[in-house]
Amino acid sequence: AQAAQLAPITLEFTRKSGENGHLFGSVTTAEIAAELATKGFEIDRRKIQLEEPIKTIGDFTVSIRIYRDVIAQIRVKVAGDGSEVVAEPVAAEAAAE
Repeated sequence: AQAAQLAPITLEFTRKSGENGHLFGSVTTAEIAAELATKGFEIDRRKIQLEEPIKTIGDFTVSIRIYRDVIAQIRVKVAGDGSEVVAEPVAAEAAAE
């Protein structure tokens, strides 16, 4: 039943990012667990299966092992805040003046 409740969940994170979509930092299992807690799901971060923290912008499918044979899938969207990408051309234009 809990896997069915988790299926429609999409978590969204906004992080500072560089030009080619790499994050300054990452989205970890602890942050995913904390975001799930705000939506009413108490999931131990150790049950969230990430091979490594998410370090790029994009959409990801994350597995959560509820029980030994029950695995739920949730969607995680990571967006860049765009501040670095916007700030660089503005700085270049200011230097050209």
